[in-house]
Amino acid sequence: MKTWILLCLAFSISSASANCNVYIPEKTFYHASGYGINFSFTDDLALKGYFEVTDPREADLVLKLKGVEIKGRFHKAQAQIQMGEVNATEQKTCLTQMCSIYDYGKAFKKAYVSFFKSLSDCF
Repeated sequence: MKTWILLCLAFSISSASANCNVYIPEKTFYHASGYGINFSFTDDLALKGYFEVTDPREADLVLKLKGVEIKGRFHKAQAQIQMGEVNATEQKTCLTQMCSIYDYGKAFKKAYVSFFKSLSDCF
């Protein structure tokens, strides 16, 4: 009976850690001006128990970055970071008619903090 419990426990631990591999297809958001915002998720993901992999076939999760300008009376830079069920979307109102790289930087900074606050540990 003890052997059966140990096998079940070992299987649950190994299957839990198997879901911690993350592939990041793009680590830079490029603005229309040609400037980019570079991201380094490796250290912060490692603190939460996730491992960044370079081969998409080894990944259990994919981390996606997206930046969109929402047009209206006041334009807004919208930043989105998504991985599995965790989705962080933040906005920054642009000071000019077109959103600059600065506006996207502020939006992505807020999304980055929000993303890691809502990301559960993977051990």
